[in-house]
Amino acid sequence: MRVNITLFKSSFIVILLLFSTQILLAQSDSATTSSTETTATDTTSFKAKADRFNQKMEHIIKIIPVPIFSISPETGMMFGLSKFNDFNIGDSPENDSVKTQPSTITGLLYYTQKQQFKFNAETDLMFHANKQNLKARLTYLNFPLLFFGVGDDTKKEDAANVLYENVEIVGSFSWKLGKKSYIGPSYKYLNSLKVHYLDTVGPDKSPLVDSIDVTKNAGVTSGYGMLFTYEGRDNRLNPFKGAYFNFELEFFQDWLGSNFAYTRMYIDIRKYVSVIKDGKLVLAGQVLGEFVTDGANIQGLPALGGPDWGARGIYFGRFRDQSSLAGNIEARFPLFWIFGGTVFGGMGQVQPNLAQFKWEKNHYVYGLGLRVMVSSKNRVNLRFDLGFSKDNVAFIVDFAEAF
Repeated sequence: MRVNITLFKSSFIVILLLFSTQILLAQSDSATTSSTETTATDTTSFKAKADRFNQKMEHIIKIIPVPIFSISPETGMMFGLSKFNDFNIGDSPENDSVKTQPSTITGLLYYTQKQQFKFNAETDLMFHANKQNLKARLTYLNFPLLFFGVGDDTKKEDAANVLYENVEIVGSFSWKLGKKSYIGPSYKYLNSLKVHYLDTVGPDKSPLVDSIDVTKNAGVTSGYGMLFTYEGRDNRLNPFKGAYFNFELEFFQDWLGSNFAYTRMYIDIRKYVSVIKDGKLVLAGQVLGEFVTDGANIQGLPALGGPDWGARGIYFGRFRDQSSLAGNIEARFPLFWIFGGTVFGGMGQVQPNLAQFKWEKNHYVYGLGLRVMVSSKNRVNLRFDLGFSKDNVAFIVDFAEAF
């Protein structure tokens, strides 16, 4: 069982630094006020002072990236910056009942002690009173990932440390169809420039897992697809109520330059219920499914685990196969001021096909989280999640909700 304590500590140091900065700003402001202004300030409620403090904090986070630090056997010390911005494109006039849902831009940059590197830039834009949606992602990485083999019963001690050098470009554009539905094309390009073993974690130091040579994973995956989305949430970044459904069908073909030919289907269903009004208690549920046909390389196989994908608490890629199903449930509630809390649970499994899924084969996760609101306009939180599974503990720092 491995807990990334360094990341846990450093994340809170970031928050403390932000708060300290605001205190210095507040002290500077008070030092320049006149005696009359000071008297007026003394009579101001604590809540008003706290709200002004929060406004300054939100402004700083919009400008300054959040530093990240962690340490693990695969990377050594890792240093990075994370940036997230939310905004609304072309809000309708106040007398118009249609309000444009928030758009986001996300950036991530990592560099490790072992000279490994990861860069990710992602955008999700809503245009023209929610009539069009553009999503795009660009990723370059030279980064390690543990490979445990294929199947639902792989052993943690058999993991091999694999270095991937990837360039990935993903994009989609969808148009509104009806009141809350969207449809449009998508494209995905993934070039695995290099895939090779660094070392192994297992006691036998075997270079292969279950006789699967992961180096054959290298090559180009290129495919087109279509997506259909139902968007019925009151807020895309932190819903209090509503429902969401997303269906994707992708075809990876050799005539598009792909070295691997297969079909992928993806389903994401979510429901949000405000048990107590105004978001005082929100119950959120999610069901995820991903399925690929024969021909997919190992990177193309559905994986269980990671910060978001169906099982917070399981290492990403801990389980892989041609079919994956996962479910999540989460309770979200305010604590005080800009702080909120969550408790969550989930389960999932991977199998070669749907016929082999069995309830007793599920892998379970549970955990709790802290939320710090960093954008009151769109209810965006900086989230800290601590997730537990049978053989792993994961601490996750990210912007916006997991689902």
